[in-house]
Amino acid sequence: MALIKRGLEENPSYTAEDVIQGLASGYFQLFEEGQGIAITKFSGFRDKRLLVFLLVGENLEQWKARMDAKLSAFAITNGCSCVEAYCRPGLKKSLTGYRDWE
Repeated sequence: MALIKRGLEENPSYTAEDVIQGLASGYFQLFEEGQGIAITKFSGFRDKRLLVFLLVGENLEQWKARMDAKLSAFAITNGCSCVEAYCRPGLKKSLTGYRDWE
């Protein structure tokens, strides 16, 4: 819960309670790796996409490749066309392989 609250400080789209309820209902998915978590949901209109809307933790460089592998495998298993990530500008440089929509 502490990581979720910390990650949402700069993302007012959801409250921590929204995320906890969404996880309980299956609307959101939680992935844990190393000292970090990713919260995802499915999105898309014509195609199904896996949207990473919260990625937070410590020592990202140590676990980001394993997290990416988990997210990619989950997306493929669920018929998603891609994995999207919305993140703060400072995190963008750490995420390789994602398309920049700016």
